[in-house]
Amino acid sequence: MTSLSETSLVGAPPAVEDLDGLGPTFSAWKSAEIPQPRRPSPTPLVVLGLLAGLAAMVVGAVAVVSATRSADEPVPPATPTPTEAAARRVEAGLGLDPVKVEDRQLARYLEEQGRLVRVGDGLAVSAAAYAEARAALVAECTAAGRITLARFRDLIGAGRKTAQLLLERMDADGVTRRIGDERVLRRAGRA
Repeated sequence: MTSLSETSLVGAPPAVEDLDGLGPTFSAWKSAEIPQPRRPSPTPLVVLGLLAGLAAMVVGAVAVVSATRSADEPVPPATPTPTEAAARRVEAGLGLDPVKVEDRQLARYLEEQGRLVRVGDGLAVSAAAYAEARAALVAECTAAGRITLARFRDLIGAGRKTAQLLLERMDADGVTRRIGDERVLRRAGRA
C-alpha cells in the first residue's frame, strides 16, 4: 500500500515547468504580453467643444477690455430687457391698493428683489407701502397691545379688503398673530 504522500492527486494541475513541453501554444501564451488599454483619442465633437469654449473665453476677454472706458467718456444708457421693461410697468402701478400681477414669475422676481410684496391671490402692493403699513401696525400694537381689522383699516386709510390682505400677509410673515378678531405682535414683529 502506498502512502498519501507518494500518490499524486487526480485532477491536480501540473507545475508550470511541466507544461513547457506541451507545444508552441502554451509557450506562446506564457510569454505573451498583455496589451495595455489605449487611451481613446478625442472625438471631433469634443475637439469642437473645446475650441468653442476657448473662443468664448477670448470673446469675453475682448468684451471686458473694450468695456473699460476712461472716466470722462459718457456711458450709454442700458437698454432694458423685456423682463425689466415689464417689471417697470408693474412697479409703476403699485401702491397701497393691491394690483393684480398676471405673470407669477415676474411677481416672484420682483418680490425677491424687494420691489413688491405679494399679498395673495395674484395681488401685490409696493414694498414701500407694505413697510409703511407694517410700521403703523407695529406702532399701534406697541401702544395698545392689539389691533382690530377696523382700526388697522382706519389707521392706513385703505379699504377693508386691502387691510385684510395686508394683515394676512403680516400673519404669514410672523409679524402678527391672530387671536379671534384681533391681532397681537409676535416677538419677531417687535424688531
